[in-house]
Amino acid sequence: MSKRLKKMICVLVGILLLAVVLGFFGNLGYVNMMHAMVSNVERDKEIDDNIRRIQIGSGDASIVGYVRSSNFSERKKVIIYLPGSGEIAYNATLEHGKQFADYVFASVDFPGAQDSTGKMNEASILNTGIQLYDYLVKQDYVDTNHIYIMGYSYSTGIVTYLASQRMCQKLVLVAPYRSSADMYNRYSPIYYGPMRLFITENFETEQYAQNVQVATLLITSGSDKTMNKRFAYALQSDFPHAEVKEYDGVSHDSYYNNSEVLGDIVSFLE
Repeated sequence: MSKRLKKMICVLVGILLLAVVLGFFGNLGYVNMMHAMVSNVERDKEIDDNIRRIQIGSGDASIVGYVRSSNFSERKKVIIYLPGSGEIAYNATLEHGKQFADYVFASVDFPGAQDSTGKMNEASILNTGIQLYDYLVKQDYVDTNHIYIMGYSYSTGIVTYLASQRMCQKLVLVAPYRSSADMYNRYSPIYYGPMRLFITENFETEQYAQNVQVATLLITSGSDKTMNKRFAYALQSDFPHAEVKEYDGVSHDSYYNNSEVLGDIVSFLE
């Protein structure tokens, strides 16, 4: 065997091994990151009598969530919210349900998180929002003419998919990303161009956005070290009707602690 042939074989083996490694992390990394973000989050011990537990499905394929309303006998506008970085459904409903007290506020945990059963993967995660939506529109306390969808951090891609598949009035994305590659590249900045093909569990906000026909608010901050503000500005052109609001001094985990952010969301929804 010539030296040239040996060299070519070594190069091909190296490329094959690299493809295997990239494909492995592209398939498992993001979903595993999502699971890790919520696996150790403890449920808040505060009890809110305005919150109801809901279960959609049964057995090994059920999702569990929570709905908050100040009056379940009254039909109200609803915010469908999927939890993002460091959030679980109960805590999100407890905190944000009070911040948006004039609305029915509903959230669920993704499959395999908290009390929800099933396997967490791209298909099951995307279907979670669909399941919650289809459940809520059948409830007497929901005004189906006023459905708003909201997501934060990693759930922004998932709620964008929901808004592309179901009717709603408006969409709010807090700290959005363009695709899962934006998350991977925070840790291993190699998923650019053709390398993105190795990501099989991929939430492509920029693709879903093209089928969202409602007004969309993209919220970002130059102080957000997790989701760079350029993601929101790049996404703006993918939505038919979107605006970006950028805030100073707001970190990734403090958007909902900022009165200006909350005020702008409420004004946008009205």
